[in-house]
Amino acid sequence: MTKTERIILIFLLQILKKLYPNNQEYDFEKMRIVLENGYELQYEMITGHLQEEMTIGECNEVFKILNMYRALKTSYNNLQDKSGINPEDIKFKGFDGNFEAKYLCYVQFIFESLNLFEELKDDSKSLNYDTHFETLNRYRKMLKAWENYNKSCTLDKDQIKSIINQ
Repeated sequence: MTKTERIILIFLLQILKKLYPNNQEYDFEKMRIVLENGYELQYEMITGHLQEEMTIGECNEVFKILNMYRALKTSYNNLQDKSGINPEDIKFKGFDGNFEAKYLCYVQFIFESLNLFEELKDDSKSLNYDTHFETLNRYRKMLKAWENYNKSCTLDKDQIKSIINQ
């Protein structure tokens, strides 16, 4: 953290301490002392609640995955013959909370705060979209298969099967 950033945060903490003198959640004074003295080991007490940043590319990847699942679900629902396809396989499961946490947090934000992809959000809501196993590599393979069909939203039965069997 640069000295300028520290100074700005120190001023903000002084303001917060005056605005919220009875605050129990954050110790603004302790945070100020940490910043004034540059105790880097304790910076975690100030920034520990912040998630790892997601790049624009990573955010776009999540949207591609959700769009793919939207296409799978819509196409499946429009099929006359659904035999040979397990409906669970076309449900968006989520991401692993341990190893894909930033993806998990982002998809929760997309569903719960932005209210996007309404048709997908109930698929794994009971688990809060935490799969408890890594999914990103599989989703990436599925995306490549979907891209072979020009990201179509009208997939036939064989196309759906080829995507979900990745």
